[in-house]
Amino acid sequence: MAGLRGIIYLSNSKKTLPRQNNNVGGGRMGFYEQDYFFMLNNQELKFCNNFDFKTNFFAYLSSFKLDNKTNSGSYFIDNDFPISVLVDGELYNTKSLVNEIGIDNVNASVAEIIAKGFYHFNDKLFCKLNGKFSICILDKKTNTYYLVRDRGGVKNIFYSIVNNDLIFGTNIKSLLVGGLVKSDVDIQGLWNAISFPCPPQPQTIFKNIKALERGSYIKISADKSVEINSYWNIPLDIENISLTNKQSADMLENSLKKSIEYQMQTGNCFGTLLSGGVDSPLISALGSMYESNLTALTMGLSDPVLAHKNEDQRASLTANMYNMNHVVKLFSVEDLFKFLDEMVEIYEQPGISLASNYFLAKIANDENVKILFNGLAADELHGGFHYFKFLKIWRNLLPIKKIIQYAPNGISPKLDAFASMFFAEDIAEYYTQGFSVIKENEKRKLMPGVLARDSFNSIKKYYNADIKNKNDVSALMYFMFANCPNHHLYRFEQFTQHFGVQARYPFLDNDVINTSFKIPYHLKVKNDIRKITLKNVAKKYIAKESLGKNKIGFSLPIQYWINNELKDFTLDTLNMLKKRDYFSIEAIDQIYKTYHNKSGAKVWKLVMLELWFQKFIDV
Repeated sequence: MAGLRGIIYLSNSKKTLPRQNNNVGGGRMGFYEQDYFFMLNNQELKFCNNFDFKTNFFAYLSSFKLDNKTNSGSYFIDNDFPISVLVDGELYNTKSLVNEIGIDNVNASVAEIIAKGFYHFNDKLFCKLNGKFSICILDKKTNTYYLVRDRGGVKNIFYSIVNNDLIFGTNIKSLLVGGLVKSDVDIQGLWNAISFPCPPQPQTIFKNIKALERGSYIKISADKSVEINSYWNIPLDIENISLTNKQSADMLENSLKKSIEYQMQTGNCFGTLLSGGVDSPLISALGSMYESNLTALTMGLSDPVLAHKNEDQRASLTANMYNMNHVVKLFSVEDLFKFLDEMVEIYEQPGISLASNYFLAKIANDENVKILFNGLAADELHGGFHYFKFLKIWRNLLPIKKIIQYAPNGISPKLDAFASMFFAEDIAEYYTQGFSVIKENEKRKLMPGVLARDSFNSIKKYYNADIKNKNDVSALMYFMFANCPNHHLYRFEQFTQHFGVQARYPFLDNDVINTSFKIPYHLKVKNDIRKITLKNVAKKYIAKESLGKNKIGFSLPIQYWINNELKDFTLDTLNMLKKRDYFSIEAIDQIYKTYHNKSGAKVWKLVMLELWFQKFIDV
């Protein structure tokens, strides 16, 4: 796994980062001392004998498994140049940046481009960068550090201020190594983690650890002040209602082609995920225009009882249209279960399922795929979730919501979700209730000793935006895209890095994001018809069978497994969770009794919660 981590000293401390274990890092070590950066390859950090900790402002940095010869991560340190850079990630608009900045070296690394771009544009550079990245910059002219995260939210920067020193890393484990940051539970983070795949950023489930939000940067000045600024916000104000169906489809098609073309300019051994739906087949089809030897990856289940859930036959229809090398791998529950411990560690925060994306990343590695394209973020940008079809009903029934709240729970998961959404006061609460695995009323019973918490306020606080004048469809899509970095992106990037695979996300190209927000809401979602414009583009390229409503996706049958092969494991793990002071034994029993045959996600969320406690808190 690659990444950055470091300490920016705001005190007179002499502590350093302990070495990471083998599965997380090692590699280049660096030390900033005013105007100098010393690269110490696989050596212990040596402090200068005459170094004055009281008057110098410095940092200790580690960039592990970064290669200056590739586009996936690089450093730029030149004693004669005032800007030093470490970067984990990629830029897709390097050619235009080189021309705009006026760099003579056509083979300049990503870090050199960023360093010289920052020299010319200062922090105005950040909005010009198109890619996925976590960046650390030292401006030696002003003795100022910058930590920068991409606008798509693919790469992460987590940080903690401990004893007046800022410790940061591109994954949470890198902060916890060695105990400089304590692995303690944040109660509000725990409350939200029980509902969602992750608490809404910048919150995490760990006390005193925060995530830098997408499109933001931390600035640490010479006076040791710390400020967080946004260089980009979700563009809610660019929707163009006058666009026609054709204009919208043409714009989206052109921006996706351009995105994929940019992203295929570097690297080799390209692959793509391929489902039986719309998003990944479209990316695969467009990718085949630029790479004739594309490997398409599909996973399925080997159990004959579950074979009806597989999408490989439908996926093969699009693969055959473009002569892709279509690789289908079938897994049993035993295959998946033996990697569960590793999944929990890579998840870092309590997940909601056995991770199909873990195995897709593993397949990519097994098939020698180096660059893996996917369709993530299409649902969030184009309305791919079923909650939209209830919006009009919810709005019309708001006056009688007090009656709806008395609807009984446990009859069916769909009815429960329906009732909880219709109890919502506004669109933020509608989103929160709809996307919560375990609902607010269930959490109050599950954690009776926790004082006055709710996820509604967290969503409104962290996903704050002026949506009062927005229609319900656009507002709901805003919340979905705001949450995008907290679920599949976060985990998929972790999994692919774990297996040494570079993931690329065409839907998170800067121009694709802007184009998507320009498309009118009624050309994305109309009643229960979703992804209207995206499907208009896709129908030119993919098998017509993939355009239907019955997409299965890469989901795994957790409900079936917890009642069969994983039943004993599930019950044993829940019994261990009951011993923790946070939770009510009766509430855990009630969730299992009510939902183990109806909503496996609720039960499995509790299982993953206990496994997270064992991995990160009990150690």
